[in-house]
Amino acid sequence: MKHKNSHLFSICLMTCTLLAFGCKGNSSLSISSSLESFSSTELTYKDKADIDKELLGCFNYFNDCPNLTEGSAGYGLTQDRLSRRGLASIAATGFSLACYPSFVEMNYITKAEGEKRTLNTYNTILRLQNDSTQSYGGCLYHFMDKNSGVHTDCEISTIDTAILLGGVIAGMEYFTDNSSIRAKGNEIWSNVDYTLFKHKTQGTGQLISMGCDSSHNLLSDWDMTAEQLMMYVFGAGNPNASHQLDKTSYDAFKKPYSTYDDYKVFYSWNGSIFTYQFSHAFIDFSKYKDANGLNWWQNSVNASLASRQFSIDYQDEVKSYSEYAWGLTACDTPLGYSGALGALPRGGGKTDNYAEIEGTIAPCGALGSIVFTPDYSLSSLGYYQSLKNLNDSTYGLMDSYCLDFGGTTDWYCDDAIGIDKGITAMMLYSYKNPMFNQNLVMKNTNILSGLNTLGFTETK
Repeated sequence: MKHKNSHLFSICLMTCTLLAFGCKGNSSLSISSSLESFSSTELTYKDKADIDKELLGCFNYFNDCPNLTEGSAGYGLTQDRLSRRGLASIAATGFSLACYPSFVEMNYITKAEGEKRTLNTYNTILRLQNDSTQSYGGCLYHFMDKNSGVHTDCEISTIDTAILLGGVIAGMEYFTDNSSIRAKGNEIWSNVDYTLFKHKTQGTGQLISMGCDSSHNLLSDWDMTAEQLMMYVFGAGNPNASHQLDKTSYDAFKKPYSTYDDYKVFYSWNGSIFTYQFSHAFIDFSKYKDANGLNWWQNSVNASLASRQFSIDYQDEVKSYSEYAWGLTACDTPLGYSGALGALPRGGGKTDNYAEIEGTIAPCGALGSIVFTPDYSLSSLGYYQSLKNLNDSTYGLMDSYCLDFGGTTDWYCDDAIGIDKGITAMMLYSYKNPMFNQNLVMKNTNILSGLNTLGFTETK
């Protein structure tokens, strides 16, 4: 789902002061071991203050960056990043919708305001879905003009639409007194026809394409484990029976696995930690296993622990890394945005320029894993907030940083990215108020039906 406009980068060789944040040790976990508790410790006053500080920054992003102009054709569309005020992404819009319920709970906005934003955003989405120049099979373009909603020269994206659906379903299940929200939310969901994106055959099923171009030519496929897990659940649970995916598309994508430091991980191509987080921001997989016994929640626990251990193991070579600075993920780097960052195990080898970008750390990496590795992620939050140049007075932690970039200069990103603030906000709130966001989506009976169709059963 992350942006595809990666750039070339310069090496980050840096020194990292390891602060004593009292991180507790976790034993190695196999994929079949008992689940890691997302509430392993009682939050201290400092923990709560740290979380609330970053949640306020995330709120400010999702309060300032959506188009909230009454009557605007682009109402509700949310900026892709802080610095590009005219460009919205459909994924950032999905995160906005998903965060509104928690912002109401935190008294940042009233419930009436949350309802208004949600309903009016649904109206915008429906208008775009019903415009054949703006969508295909109910799926929307990745990027669009924030004010008009007119798409840029980009792809129609299946995964970014899935993130949007996650936000739509969360709104439906929170604002339950508003019948229009439920009716229009179901209409949006029903419009999304992932069966149109069935593409190449792999094994006994057809893979789902990552999207299509403006002529509706299908692009490359979701052919292995990545962030698209939610897409199959939303597809299988679609309220429109004629648009429902069956189990074969879930079975079709490869699920390779390997170990790193005894952590067994069904890994993604780039190893970016966001690929193990995004689906879990919306769906609680902790109590489910698939037909082959795979528990995706435990896999994300293991991937997070492996990612942290990777940073520890390589901290003498890549000096941004430490036990507090981990969770390599797609983010801004000193020379541009990259989707290549990721820890072992991973499907692809290092790219020609990987060494030039691997020293860049994005706080959303460790923070997005807080429900999987609470003690470690809380320690990382405290560390990141101790880095003065990484903190913005309004929007909290900026996207990323690289110490001693090029061997001489510390680099700190001066921008914030909507999807990174979104995963941070959702996971921090779901840790502070256990599984709040996921429980909302799981209240929807179509989600449960989708899990059943895909062969998921509750763990004993």
